[in-house]
Amino acid sequence: QPEVIINRDIVRAAGMRQSDLNHAVAEKLAEIEDRRSMYYRDHEPVSVAGKTAIVVDDGIATGATMKAGLKALRRRGPDRIILAVPVSPADTLEDIRADVDDIVCLETPDPFFAISTHYRHFHQVSDDEVIGILRLCRALQDHAPVVASE
Repeated sequence: QPEVIINRDIVRAAGMRQSDLNHAVAEKLAEIEDRRSMYYRDHEPVSVAGKTAIVVDDGIATGATMKAGLKALRRRGPDRIILAVPVSPADTLEDIRADVDDIVCLETPDPFFAISTHYRHFHQVSDDEVIGILRLCRALQDHAPVVASE
C-alpha cells in the first residue's frame, strides 16, 4: 500500500488543480514501482519487524518524502526508528519527530536554503550506484559471521 503525503502549501503555491495533482501522484507511484523492481530484482525486502531501523539521508528540506518513507517503514513493524541526517531545518525535524523514536541531526541552520549548500560535492546517486551498493550489502549479508549467543 503506497503512502502518499501531499504538501498542500506547495500544491497551492504551484496553482495545481486536482487533476494535475492526481497525474503527478500517478507518475511518482509508477516511478517508485519501477525503482523497487530494479533495486529488489529477485530479492525480498529485508525484514525490519522487531528490529531497530536506522534511516539515513543526505539531508531533509521539506520532509514530505521522508514522512512518506517513515510512515511506510513504521507499517513494517520495527521496534524503533532512528532518523540520521546531517542537515535539516529545525521546523521540518519537529514535523517529523512524531514519526520516529529518535533523531540525530548535525545542523539545523536558520535560515535554511538548500541541502546542497552544505556539501562540497553534491550529486544525485544513480540507479546503477544504488544497485551496486545493494549487491554488495547482499553479498556481505550472505557471508556475515554468525555470532553465538548464550
